[in-house]
This record gives sequence, C-alpha cells and structure tokens, in this order.
Amino acid sequence: MERGKSDSVQESSYFTEKLGFNNRWIFVLLFIELLIYGFVILSRFISGLSVFQLPVSFIGTTSIALIVVLTTLLFFKLKLQVTVTEEGIRYRMMPFERKGHLVKPEEIEKYFIKRAGKKRKSPAQKTGLFVALKTGKKLFIQTKHPKQFIKAVHRLMEV
Repeated sequence: MERGKSDSVQESSYFTEKLGFNNRWIFVLLFIELLIYGFVILSRFISGLSVFQLPVSFIGTTSIALIVVLTTLLFFKLKLQVTVTEEGIRYRMMPFERKGHLVKPEEIEKYFIKRAGKKRKSPAQKTGLFVALKTGKKLFIQTKHPKQFIKAVHRLMEV
C-alpha cells in the first residue's frame, strides 16, 4: 500500500481498534500440548510405560504435535480489527481477511452498546456494539472502548 493512501485512511477514521486473544490461555494450551507430546514420546522410550501404546511412529507423533503447536501459535497473530470511517463500520479478522466486511450506514437499522455474557455481572462478560441490519442480520462487535466506539458510530450515522 502506498504511503499516501494509508495516511488518508488514518485521517478519515473516527475509531480504530485491534483486539487479540488473551495470551495467558494460549500459553496454557501450548503447555498442555507439550506435556501430552512429552508423555507420548517418553512412553515410547521407557519400557516401564508399556501400557500406553500408540500405533503411530515417532515421525507421525512429531508431525501431529508440530501441526497442533503451529495452529495454536497462529492464535498469537489472530486479531479483530474494527474501523469506523465515513464509509461505514469495517471489521476484519487479521491475517485471514484483507478487506474484511463493510457495514454501510444505510444498512443499519439500530445499534447500541451491549454486554454479552451468561451471567449479569460475570467477569467473562464481553462489551461490544450490537448492530441490527435492515436485512435482518445481527452483529456483535466486541470492543474494549465502548464509549469511543458508540461516539464514532453516532458520528457516522449523522453524516
């Protein structure tokens, strides 16, 4: 992308945010995966653990573990990018989508900030923008900055 184009996009955006996964859970998942892999490899080499037998070779076990670990490491790069500009609300899951999805102001029927969670005051509650479209679709876009997000959408809808 040219330098001039990225600067003009930055100037016309009302709100931009990138959300990623909680890295603590990714580390826990990696640790569990490596423990399982270590147990499988050790059980193949230690004769006392002959109860646990897998019909998979060392190369097969290592290949499967490598695929699982690399897939888990992909979550470090996975981010939701939300941008509110003059043209609408754009959201995309990086690095999989280049352009993402654009919700134009004329497609929006109603919108408001909402807390989503199973219990009313649960610590796992997520705050985000709820958008009901005229087509009947409903979107929930998570955010860590709900006040700035709703102000940007108000500004978008007034234009």
